[in-house]
Parts: sequence; structure tokens; C-alpha cells
Amino acid sequence: MTAPGLGGATLMLHHLAVTTLKLVELGYAGDVDLPLVCRIINRAQKSLKAKVGTSVATIGEPDISGIAYTRASIFSLLPDRVESEILIGVTHAPLSGNLFSMTTPVGEIVPSLHGSYELCELSGRTLEEYIAQSALSEFLQIRFCQSSEGHTWADLVHDEVRGCLFDFVPHKPDKVHKLRRGWLDPQCRAKLINAGVADDEVPAAEAVIRAIQRPTLVGSFLDGIKRPGFGILLGGLAGGGLVNLVTTAITNAFSATILVSLGVIAVASVALVLGNWIQAMRAARARIRR
Repeated sequence: MTAPGLGGATLMLHHLAVTTLKLVELGYAGDVDLPLVCRIINRAQKSLKAKVGTSVATIGEPDISGIAYTRASIFSLLPDRVESEILIGVTHAPLSGNLFSMTTPVGEIVPSLHGSYELCELSGRTLEEYIAQSALSEFLQIRFCQSSEGHTWADLVHDEVRGCLFDFVPHKPDKVHKLRRGWLDPQCRAKLINAGVADDEVPAAEAVIRAIQRPTLVGSFLDGIKRPGFGILLGGLAGGGLVNLVTTAITNAFSATILVSLGVIAVASVALVLGNWIQAMRAARARIRR
């Protein structure tokens, strides 16, 4: 989760009809599509509006033995924040304490992609989905701490691993489970609502998380490619097509038998992708219900 830097912070929460989340690049993060992160957030709901801000090209050297950035140094690199906005600085820079992210009470978030590639691969998440989910969990935590005097990050996070957004997970396997499950459990949801967090922001964040969990046909296709059976079908489709082309070139006529075979293989391939997608959809709904 985040470092314990929100304790005791009290701000008046002036909620707007739409809360702006501004994402900026801290240092080089060219392998991350920030506009796609914005689309992931924006297309699922209407209460949060994500947009891309001006990047910070130069961030200098880490101040902890040249290997990690402290809280003070990383947040000093962020551009000026508009008071009503949540500013999110996406970076590859490692953070002190091996933290996945850091926040400030006023509404600044720095999710680090350092070491995230393996997490994304194991959890089946893209870098963009990883950023969106991490940023929203930190956003809700900031809102919780802003909502009432005396609320701290420790009042919301829990050591028990539930796959909840607020699992305090310093270990890789637990982080993978959290990314894969990605939900807001009833206890934590109740804490947010009872604390006075804006009643449209919590459902908005949940809608984005559900959208991330929801499988797509493209994702199911890519997942299916990894299965041996699908590879055999694709090989048969390609091989059959080649044979048909050669036959046509020699005889000037299509081979009806090969054409029918290609059709059967194509239908089987589509069925495998759709079956994989339906299975993933059912699994996602089951995770949400649990």
C-alpha cells in the first residue's frame, strides 16, 4: 500500500460533480500508455475524470545511495497541483522501503512501476490496469483520511489478505492475489461510506475495478494462444490454407475438402476463444460475489 504519511491530516473535503485525476510521467515511462490508463478509468464511470498532464522529463538521481527515492525527493519532482485535482505521478523510479506507491494528504500519488512487470505477468494485468487499480486504491485512501480528523491510513488497511484494495501486502504473492482479485470488501466499503467519503466516488472506483476484472475477447484470444490445443488449431488453419493455395496454383481450382476442413478449424478456434472468454467472465463474477 502506501507509506504511513497521511496520519493526522485533516482537510475539508470539497467534492465537485466530477473529480479530476491528472496523470503525469515522472522520468521516462514510455512503455506505459497514459491515455489508455485514462480511458480505462473514464469509460467505466462518470464521477472521476482522468486526463494526462505535462510530463516531467528529468528527475535526477535517487537520493538513497543512488538506488531509491525518499518521500521528500519524489514529491518535490511533481508539478504544481490544482487544488481540486488529484495529481498522479507515474514513474519507474524505485521508492524507499520498496514501497509500491506513496501519497500525500493533499491529493498526490506516486505509483512506482519498479518491479511491476513480473507482478503484472503473474496477475494477468497490463501495466495500464496496474496503474489504474493502484491509483484508485490510493485515491480512496486519501479521501478516507481527508474525510474526518483523526482518520489515518492504518484505520483502513488490514494485514489479512482478502484480495481487497486495502490489503497491506508487502510480499509479492499477496500483491499478485490483490491485483488478480481486485475488489473492495464490505468492511472497507462500509468504513469509507461511514467516514463520509463522497457517495459517488466509491461506486465510481468500484466500477473501474470491475471493468479491469472483466475479461475481453482480445484478452481471451491472447490467453488462448498460450494453450496447446489452440496452437494446434491455428497451425492446422495456417497449414491448411497453405495447402489450399498450393493446390489452387497447380490445378487452378479450390479443393472443396480442404476448404471445408479450414472452416471446421476456424469454427473450432472461435469456439475455443468464446469458451475461454465465457469461463473468464464467470470466474470474474464469482470473485466479485465472494
